[in-house]
Amino acid sequence: MNLRAAVVSRTVTDPVNNVLLARTNWVRNKTVLVVGDSIDRYLTAFLCRDNLGGDNRELFGYQTTQECHVAWLNFTIIAWHTTSMMDIRPKWWWVKTMKTVTWEDRWEEYFERSITRNVTAADGNITSYRILPDLVIFQSGLWDISAFVTSRRSSMLEGVAATDQDSVELDFRRSLNYRELRFYMTRLSKILSFVQTELPHSPILCRTVTQRRKGNENTMSTQITRAQSYVCKNHNLESMPFAENIANLFGAGELFKDTVHYKNGPLSALYSNMLLSYLFRASGGVEVKGTIMRYPPARANPMQEWNRCHRHFMQQYNL
Repeated sequence: MNLRAAVVSRTVTDPVNNVLLARTNWVRNKTVLVVGDSIDRYLTAFLCRDNLGGDNRELFGYQTTQECHVAWLNFTIIAWHTTSMMDIRPKWWWVKTMKTVTWEDRWEEYFERSITRNVTAADGNITSYRILPDLVIFQSGLWDISAFVTSRRSSMLEGVAATDQDSVELDFRRSLNYRELRFYMTRLSKILSFVQTELPHSPILCRTVTQRRKGNENTMSTQITRAQSYVCKNHNLESMPFAENIANLFGAGELFKDTVHYKNGPLSALYSNMLLSYLFRASGGVEVKGTIMRYPPARANPMQEWNRCHRHFMQQYNL
């Protein structure tokens, strides 16, 4: 079943007794947290804002966090922009206006605040609570690649005259070395452990890292994807194979905004369907080979529902 088509076909002006409303009512009151980069921000905005009519806004400025809320469904997608697994803000950081780089700093300044709500009681006392996402999709890769490439160029510029530095280009065609991969995997493991501790009641998926449109620049993307898959499996987390599903479509230039981002179209629809399918499962729905066997109940425990089939999917986890 095309879950995205079923959900977006229901608009505010539809009759209350619309059949699709009953079939998509499970989306109501749900929250999805997407941890990734600008690709995720674009794709979630296409689903939430453009297809569902949601209110999309950046909470703390550009490339920090994004929240999109669909009022008629009370459905929310929160996107955290992860800027690599760097553990410091290096002096060669290429985004000069970005002062908060490390995941830990961004958690304190942006991420935790985006899922914290304050309620003021009648007596004036303020109580804080944290939103519990019904699904978390995690990814870090393209910014890590840019960080490693920029770091290498920075080291190559040492001793090079200022007039000749423009000739030293960013090399996206090389392979990552052992130290870079070990650093990435160690940091990723630490951050995933942190997320699992902070959000223990939310199912977590690892989205595979997408590639750049230039075929000769994807060696590092392949290495990062395999490294991320290995770490995620060690954390008992399933994989969302979005990158694999679009790997043969990079020649279709009309589907892309630039070398890494996608337009609102077939690829964003695929992403939306995958996101909703995983949310459907976390909500208690059962789909077997495209056939809906059970719709989600009115109330469900996301982790309990997720774990019903978790062992089966982990056994099919190929590295």
